[in-house]
Amino acid sequence: MREFPESRLPFIWHHGIFCYGNRKHAGPGGLAGQWIKDGFVFDTGPTWFLMEEVFRRFYEDIGRNMDDELPLQTIDPVFRAFFESGEKVDLPHNPDALEAWFESIESGAGLRLRSYLAEAQIKYEKALEHVLYCDFRKADWWKPMLKEKSFLGAKLLGSLEGW
Repeated sequence: MREFPESRLPFIWHHGIFCYGNRKHAGPGGLAGQWIKDGFVFDTGPTWFLMEEVFRRFYEDIGRNMDDELPLQTIDPVFRAFFESGEKVDLPHNPDALEAWFESIESGAGLRLRSYLAEAQIKYEKALEHVLYCDFRKADWWKPMLKEKSFLGAKLLGSLEGW
């Protein structure tokens, strides 16, 4: 019997090959799980939905519509932390409100957050364009990144310190 990563099973099934997967946990969710203590339920797996385009492509590749298979809803706040003192902190969904929240904690932090998110957006777009769906079996897979006039190509071949 051949083993495949769980994420490959839908592709194999889509091509008409019978397959089944063994899960780490008894319920759905792959590696995600829950920890329950004193009436509180904590997710131990992913909690934020990132890279929507990747998920859309995944569902399209297996002949499905993501919106039909994965109903999503925006939550606000996107994150809430509770402290022993009883204080709670909410991080808002709105980027401008989030920037203002960071700025209220530390002067200049809102601008640094905006800068960080702008750089992260560039890395995200370049990763989609040059890395995520790249055929790494080809010897010259990295060449398009060197032609980039962005920091991605330079950082890829340099030290990871400062990322």
